[in-house]
Amino acid sequence: MGAAVAVCVAAAALLMALHAGPWIALPAAGLLGFAAAAALALHAAEQTAQDAEHEQARLVHERDRLANTLDCLAEGILVLDPAAKVWYANTAACTALYIDRKTLLGQTVAAAPAAAPLRTNVTAALERGEPGSVDLPLPDGRTGRASVFPFSAGGPAGGALIVILDVTAERESTEVRRQFFASAEETLRVPAQNIKGFADLLASDMPLGGNKQQEISKRMLREAANLNQLIGKLIVLSRMENGDLSFSRVPLDLADVVNSCCDNAAQRAQHLGVSLSCTLTPCPLVASLWEMNELTADLLDNALRYNRAGGRVAVSLTIENSAPCLRVANTGDPIPPDQARRIFERFYRIGRGKSPGSAGLGLAIVKHIAGNYGATVTVTPQPDGNTFTVRFPHQGV
Repeated sequence: MGAAVAVCVAAAALLMALHAGPWIALPAAGLLGFAAAAALALHAAEQTAQDAEHEQARLVHERDRLANTLDCLAEGILVLDPAAKVWYANTAACTALYIDRKTLLGQTVAAAPAAAPLRTNVTAALERGEPGSVDLPLPDGRTGRASVFPFSAGGPAGGALIVILDVTAERESTEVRRQFFASAEETLRVPAQNIKGFADLLASDMPLGGNKQQEISKRMLREAANLNQLIGKLIVLSRMENGDLSFSRVPLDLADVVNSCCDNAAQRAQHLGVSLSCTLTPCPLVASLWEMNELTADLLDNALRYNRAGGRVAVSLTIENSAPCLRVANTGDPIPPDQARRIFERFYRIGRGKSPGSAGLGLAIVKHIAGNYGATVTVTPQPDGNTFTVRFPHQGV
């Protein structure tokens, strides 16, 4: 627009000069040609100014769209200039660093006290062009991994990019695997060693008086049964997770399944000194008999395994919101809230009285079976124990 004004001023001055002196005799054709050229120049200047405004508006729009996109990311993003000042920060980054955007922009990353672990990596990136990463505590006790990338490598960088990832699930998964292998080694080794010890004893020349040989043989059978059950659960869970195991579904009454599982668990409950009660309402369901048996038996096994002497297990099956709802409550140590969300993870065992023969697979199988039916399974700690609830969706039979 400034160019157009300059052309206008120059044209006006020239036209004023044409009114004096010898210019008065300028041929009409020359004057018209000049006027046309001035008009074209003015039009070109105005068009150039409009194009510049449109391009600026387009760039602003693209910038805002990119900023909005980065703001939607779960990963924290920060862009630093060569002086380590924050040129851009998305919402996730500000949340991770416990600081608002207005306070952070234009300041060095040191303006956020929570970014203290990053300072060494930022210096290395900006001064020497060296990338790096470091763990960063996130809100709610989560764990983050902050990586710093220089915009140029091997020397002073023209700025840096910081990416903050939430690696809590990854770290927990690694810990779960570590615990599983440690637990599996312990759980599988004990019965295997017992069987070997009993077999060595039977194969030795040591005289066994009375009925000791029969007693040893029975103990070997129990240990072998425990080992076989554990290996079987490992295989079943692995096949279920890989989608290699499927079951046909038929109309059944879930109350009959639960009642049968309670009958099977009654002797064990009596042996443990735990009272077992069942309150059942007929619940028609289209399901696999094996899966419903496994789901109920695993919940009962968990309720009995983690109980106290003289305690109780209460099983109830009702219709809620036109759908079956199974509850298994026991008396024992309430599950801590920080572990309640992990109790259904495969191979995870709470450190409360780890029981021989358990590798933390039962509840993982329960969760997987429930998911196959669109059901939800939750645990609710009570003052004197825990209640596991499986809510099935409504389905016609």
